[in-house]
Amino acid sequence: MRWATLIMVAALPACSSDQSSPGGTGPQPSATSTTPLGCANGAPVCIDTPADGFVVESVGTTIAPGEDAQYCEVVALPGTPGQPIFVSGIDGRMTPFSHHLNIMAVEPGSPADAASTPGQRVRCGGNGRVPFGTGLRQIFGAVSPEHSLVLPDGVGHRLDGGQKVIFNYHYFNSSTQPVPAKAALAFHLTDASNVRRELRRFGMYNTGFVIPPKTQGAFTAECMMAEDVQLLSLLRHTHRWGTDFTVWRAGGTSDGQEVFVSHDWEEGITYAPSAPFIVKQGEGLRFECKFDNTTDHELCFGELVSDEMCILYGNIVSTREHVPVLPEDCAIPSSPQGQVTRGFPCAQCPDGD
Repeated sequence: MRWATLIMVAALPACSSDQSSPGGTGPQPSATSTTPLGCANGAPVCIDTPADGFVVESVGTTIAPGEDAQYCEVVALPGTPGQPIFVSGIDGRMTPFSHHLNIMAVEPGSPADAASTPGQRVRCGGNGRVPFGTGLRQIFGAVSPEHSLVLPDGVGHRLDGGQKVIFNYHYFNSSTQPVPAKAALAFHLTDASNVRRELRRFGMYNTGFVIPPKTQGAFTAECMMAEDVQLLSLLRHTHRWGTDFTVWRAGGTSDGQEVFVSHDWEEGITYAPSAPFIVKQGEGLRFECKFDNTTDHELCFGELVSDEMCILYGNIVSTREHVPVLPEDCAIPSSPQGQVTRGFPCAQCPDGD
């Protein structure tokens, strides 16, 4: 299964240099981030309407040359308000120069529901909780202009007709001309009887690292699950100075067992187990982010492409049918080198991607 994703409990560490624009040396974003989508009608982004679903898209905006910006735009799903919609997959498309796309469903009656209006577009952070507040559930994420979420049999999202979703899109325009920022989604639907477990995405956010100029660093953290869950997939997320990223089991009889190793910040960043992968209550995952800071300034956690991140994302379901899985987001606000730092649950975690 392919997926990507991609969201404050403590102040983020302050880096000493001005990082308002990308700087320093090191690997640059790949050319794939600027590949045109080739719409036949000349539109900036296009996607086919699936026979079993519908398409929704953002209005979008324009990104100036050299601009690094994130927006949150509110869009209403089609359908009869309150009528359930069961989603078995989502295809996403973005215009060139995209960094990520996160899609959050707005829970009816939540603070985010009260604060959001279809057509609204504002500057925001990676999980859309600024300025909308709580009551958001991520249902799709992508770190490339074209991405598809295909869910296993029996797994899906339950949404409602007319429900609001928030398009959170991040762009860095490295060109010399203004570029359009726009995204489109194709939702594939299924019958209610085919969704026996609802998908839940989690994030483990290590925000407590600082990497001095011209040095390498390794930072290890772990988070434990609040209930028994089945793990469907994992995704590492760092920016361009991230090198090796390793995940192990934490706690229980399998403590220290290696799960997944990724050696590049763009390639080979996902993991999907070939057999059922159960993580029991009180057990969890340990992960290490390694960095090579080739710049002349400190690197720490932040949302700009000139910052860094150390995040482990995952997709989980309950081990029981027709039982919603609890949120499992986790924050690590302090992460000294040479230590394994235990994170804690966070209802409103640091922004990701």
